[in-house]
Amino acid sequence: MGKKTEKTNFKNNACPCVSNPFDECYCANITSLTAMRAIHYCGNHYLHCPIYEEHFKSRDEEINNDFNSKESIPST
Repeated sequence: MGKKTEKTNFKNNACPCVSNPFDECYCANITSLTAMRAIHYCGNHYLHCPIYEEHFKSRDEEINNDFNSKESIPST
């Protein structure tokens, strides 16, 4: 029997910005210079994308800071 390979579902693993990209996103204007980056980052490596990080890192840090600064919920 052959070995089963796990197929990656691009739609489920793609960057959430693919459907509504920022102007500077690699997938917004694919050229021969950006095609490999678009495949890599806009696929399942978007968390490491410098454009994604630029737009969402500060938001994520703000959310984490808000969460960490909240008082603990008292136990009952």
